[in-house]
Amino acid sequence: MGTATSFVPALRWTRLPDARLRGDVLDRDIAGCPPSFSVVSAAALCCLLLLLGFASGARAFPGSEEAFQEAQPGITYQAGTRLRISDTDWSFVVPNGWKSNRSEDSPMPFVYSEPGKALGMVFPMVDATRDSIREQLSQPLSLLHGLSFVPSGTEVETAHTMGRSFQSEELVGRALAVFGPEQACVLYFLMGPADEASDYDATLERLAASTRFGTQNPNQASSAPSRSVEAEGDMVTIMAGTFLRGSLPGDGDPDEEPQRVLYLDGFRLDRQEVTNRRYRAFLQATGHRTPEHCCDPSYNLWDGYEIDASRLDHPVVNVDWHDAEAFCRWDGKRLPREAEWERAARGTHGRRFPWSDLWDRTRANGASYWANQDLLTVEAAKAWWAEEGAALLNQEEAHGLATLPEQALPLGATPEGLVHLAGNVWEWVADWYDPAYYAVAPERNPPGPASGEYKVLRGGSWLNHQAFLRGAVRDGSRPTMRNHGTGFRCAQDLTVTP
Repeated sequence: MGTATSFVPALRWTRLPDARLRGDVLDRDIAGCPPSFSVVSAAALCCLLLLLGFASGARAFPGSEEAFQEAQPGITYQAGTRLRISDTDWSFVVPNGWKSNRSEDSPMPFVYSEPGKALGMVFPMVDATRDSIREQLSQPLSLLHGLSFVPSGTEVETAHTMGRSFQSEELVGRALAVFGPEQACVLYFLMGPADEASDYDATLERLAASTRFGTQNPNQASSAPSRSVEAEGDMVTIMAGTFLRGSLPGDGDPDEEPQRVLYLDGFRLDRQEVTNRRYRAFLQATGHRTPEHCCDPSYNLWDGYEIDASRLDHPVVNVDWHDAEAFCRWDGKRLPREAEWERAARGTHGRRFPWSDLWDRTRANGASYWANQDLLTVEAAKAWWAEEGAALLNQEEAHGLATLPEQALPLGATPEGLVHLAGNVWEWVADWYDPAYYAVAPERNPPGPASGEYKVLRGGSWLNHQAFLRGAVRDGSRPTMRNHGTGFRCAQDLTVTP
């Protein structure tokens, strides 16, 4: 495997081809190969098992008076750590027959699964193994050989295995690899019947968001582990890593092409859009007025900044790009870059909507939500607004009644807890809009075009059909544009102390 090298503590995972990953169904004890186990699968499995360092044979953990520690899902423990598995919500699995002759400073594997949903495998790694892992994930494998199930209440040592054999279901959906600090990796596989595939993307995102990397010595107390995504007040932290940006031909608009894997440094993003309450505080503190409109008596949408008290927690609207940029600067933040916004909305493997690939009108404040029916085409949405939605539109122009507060539609949040990234209001971002930029953007921290006529808007609004609420959709408008369907949220570099 080569000499261990330093590894940048970044969260990454791979996206498989659109074809579903299917493994062989294990119909007998995992110590042997199932009858349907193909030569290709066997060769690939052996390669991966060699990669992971499996050894034949397992032995029971001998009794000892030394105290056991409560195991925590997602943490990698050092060799010799004694664990008690008692969390009733998780089933923990450890590699069968893992060799115990590793150094005391090397994290040992600790594998766990969510019953009936996913299997996670934690193991030490070095930089040289990452490409091998990605290569293995692209092949149809049955990777559950050599794993044993550990029931709740079992006391184990991480170098050994106890319990009955683990019987798998068919591997379906995508596999996911999370690379973390301390030369550790978590490998997830989703299990279950194919008709549950709609839950897979959301499950992967949630598992990855809750993955914690740390080490623990037998005589040390647990330290606070780092996480891939952390909540800090009203912001969510997204750690550095790669993600899939854009759309394939035929799957979106031309300005979303090509689809590419990009790398972003870590950043923080407001959990919700900036509200009337927060924007009013900004105006009261600064007396801000947009220069372009300071002398136009007809442009008084925010003169006096009076707002109905019942709507203080709704997103602020009728703000242009300059207003948004000034607020974020006053708040010690900045507007998010377009790539950051898309990473937040689509996760790392490019899901279609913030919650999954499947549309659900009850999760996003768009035209179908107000119509209480799926408006199947953009034309249908326009027709509905022209007829039944006209009264609502008039109300919105006068009172802002069609926006929703943070607490509304909680099922539309991303796995990290970011809300209203689909619908509610279009959101200004920092970048100039260029429909051809994706083809020439750098692969690391793309800054956006140097200049332009329009600024980018993302996310869609309460007015829009769901085709415009996809996480990949791009739009642009003059930076002086204001309307009742446009707002914003702020971002922050990780180097800035919150």
